[in-house]
Amino acid sequence: MAQIEIDPAVVEARIMTLGAIGACFETGVCRAALTPEWVEAQQLVERWCQEVGLTTRMDAVGNIWGRIEGTEGGKAIVSGSHIDSQMPGGRYDGALGIIAA
Repeated sequence: MAQIEIDPAVVEARIMTLGAIGACFETGVCRAALTPEWVEAQQLVERWCQEVGLTTRMDAVGNIWGRIEGTEGGKAIVSGSHIDSQMPGGRYDGALGIIAA
């Protein structure tokens, strides 16, 4: 299995970038589902997935799926989070789970 390296600076930068979309109050996010801010965030996350080599698709309700094919067979692993936020939510609301996935 390949070693995965995580750069904390990249994680922080992506949280801040995603958190800027729909930013409200000092550290909050107002990004309700189906709003222009949500669409913009969806497009950004899809681009990030593609940049690291995942194939992407959006399902009928707007979930973005990023997939990388395994090399050893076996069962799939699914991980993820949500791109929308509570009104208002914190900048980590959903974002940390997306980036960690």
